[in-house]
Amino acid sequence: MTISAVLRLPPLLLLLLVLGGCGGDEGPASDIAAPVAVVPQPVEEAPGVDAPAPAAAADAAPQRVPAQVAERVRLLRERRRAQKEWWSDPSIAGNIGLDDDQRAAIEARVAEQASRRERTQADVRAARQDFRAAIGAGELERAREAARREAALVSELQLAQRLLLVEVLATLDDQQRSTMLAEHPGVLTAMASAAEDGRRGQRGGRPRARAAEGD
Repeated sequence: MTISAVLRLPPLLLLLLVLGGCGGDEGPASDIAAPVAVVPQPVEEAPGVDAPAPAAAADAAPQRVPAQVAERVRLLRERRRAQKEWWSDPSIAGNIGLDDDQRAAIEARVAEQASRRERTQADVRAARQDFRAAIGAGELERAREAARREAALVSELQLAQRLLLVEVLATLDDQQRSTMLAEHPGVLTAMASAAEDGRRGQRGGRPRARAAEGD
């Protein structure tokens, strides 16, 4: 098409030709900008602020048991042994050199004391029940008598148990007594406190040796 022919076209058609030529070959997609990749930047720590230190590893080394705790455990074990016929326990009887005659004598004394203790404890319970009944009935003189009887029986229990300890020690020779007192004091303590432990059991409490183990 010549220039003169173009000039003779109607103005509207001429305008359309001009606009169509300005589009180029890029098309409508050329106006859309390509996406820009966002690269995360490291965060700088504020000056003067230290990073948190990693947790320290637990010390796996075994802790030493204090001497006082170890001694208490040893005494408690010996008190348990005293309740289980320590004179037949090789770790104690063998350590002090207890012979068969001494073992038989100790067993006889302990058995006799156990039988007497059971009878006395039964009397203690009876006196205590009598005391409570007298208080409930308002019989004060009877209550006084029952209280005195209970106290006397309890004292009798304590005295008999301590005398048993003395008799057991008398069965041993000097060297055996020294070894027993030095290396197994918990056994002797348990024997001396057996009467009081029995009274605690009657009242519904725990014996001292067992209560200490649970502490």
